[in-house]
Amino acid sequence: VAQVPAANAEPKFPITVSHAPKMTGSTKRQIALLLLILGGSFGDNLRGLSVSDWWEKAGFYQIYPRSFKDSDGDGVGDLKGITEKLEYIKSLGMKAFWLSPIYKSPMADFGYDISSFVEIQPEYGTMTDFENMVGKAKELGLKVILDFVPNHSSDEHEWFVKSENREVGYEDFYVWHDGIVGSDGQRSPPNNWNEAFRG
Repeated sequence: VAQVPAANAEPKFPITVSHAPKMTGSTKRQIALLLLILGGSFGDNLRGLSVSDWWEKAGFYQIYPRSFKDSDGDGVGDLKGITEKLEYIKSLGMKAFWLSPIYKSPMADFGYDISSFVEIQPEYGTMTDFENMVGKAKELGLKVILDFVPNHSSDEHEWFVKSENREVGYEDFYVWHDGIVGSDGQRSPPNNWNEAFRG
């Protein structure tokens, strides 16, 4: 249930979720640790962090870069476009924004199929564009949360290709299992899992 503030109220957008499980201390610590790791990964100055759980009361703005703001007229949103709108996001009363994957990807599932964890998707911009966005966010007091996907990659990722080819040192980067051979001699996947995006 969304609570809409009065017209003259300070811009805050609290959301109440019915039947949501209460977070345990362990869950809070895990989320706080994740935020610290992500913050530290990008060189943020951690001295200003308080012990309080700022994220429990903060407003977050979620951005899917591809459809957010196109700065160069190519029809695709980009990091420069996001940077241009940070003051607007701040004016909404947001304390942070959550950025869907911006990593290099063949885009078979909206960027969650990452082919390089260290490169920016070219149509979104460059690492310099990313650094400029983070710098502007920091200047405005906005925290940046990246949607990082460590548990899978694209089949175009270098590690996947090397593992699939059983290159030394990469054999166990992914779980491999021979398919099941049916009575008709046809091979099928070794499980009954359905693939959400291609099959």
